Amino acid sequence: MTLSQLTLSKASDQSGSRRVRTDKAGIATFPGIGHIATGMPDADLTATYSPAKQAFSFPAEDGVEKWCEVRTSTFVPNTQIEIIEHIDPVLVNFLEQHIDAPENLKIVDNPQRYVESISKALGLIDHAGPDFHTALVESLQAILLFQHPSAESFAALGMHGMLFLNVPADAGINYFVEEITHQGGHVLFSEATLNRGEFFIAEPEAALSDFLGDSDPRSIYDAFHGLYTEHMESQIVLAVLDRELGVDGLESAFRRHLDAVLLRHARDLSLIGKFTDDIFSPLGKAVFMQFQDSYDHVIKENPHLLGVALHA
Repeated sequence: MTLSQLTLSKASDQSGSRRVRTDKAGIATFPGIGHIATGMPDADLTATYSPAKQAFSFPAEDGVEKWCEVRTSTFVPNTQIEIIEHIDPVLVNFLEQHIDAPENLKIVDNPQRYVESISKALGLIDHAGPDFHTALVESLQAILLFQHPSAESFAALGMHGMLFLNVPADAGINYFVEEITHQGGHVLFSEATLNRGEFFIAEPEAALSDFLGDSDPRSIYDAFHGLYTEHMESQIVLAVLDRELGVDGLESAFRRHLDAVLLRHARDLSLIGKFTDDIFSPLGKAVFMQFQDSYDHVIKENPHLLGVALHA
């Protein structure tokens, strides 16, 4: 993909000649704008962009210009979050590095059908945590909805601002509340801890198992991320339930998720809390104590929640 393609969305009102590269399907992708089907696979081309027509013209051998209209991207309403509809070569390369058996991954058919559920999920998140919602819509740029027999949903700094969601067949509003909060939380926490050394006295990529003396596949920085996403998921889902925010028919699903998140959160707080002096700087410890105090408050105010068993 050329730099002109990557940056067109920042200058989409400007006409002019641009270098364009197509993939093996003859498609040229313009993030934040859409894509065009040129019928010319694996080609390096010079095209003229017309903002008025939202189309590109290509010189043809017969001297007659060939116009290709841009198939404009689908966005979540009232956001700049693009729903990915074509896996371009940049994404192919990225996914090969982050997913086992990437050949088994496929983009969901007609991803637009999930836009309403995603929009409603963001609306619930907004009512449950307005500041968190504001940060999400400022930082999230795209969502790729895919299907894979074993891969987990994820977000990664190497494709910052994009969520990769392995969507089950029955995905509904509750699924998107949970996953956008979880994976979007990773995006926000990556931004907040970009200077990760400020939060630790230990090496951030050190194995957590080195401190626990137990098997744990995470680094201490990964575990720090986990504490934040568990914290936010429990806060958002609990607020959705407490305020009865459009949970008709979904209450049991939200409650199951809340129970599972609080169990994980209690376990991680207990494991890591024994080694805060060895792991965290004063700043990191202050953040950890925010998570601990929030959990303690949730359990005190809601003693019926499953997490109380581990806290006792």
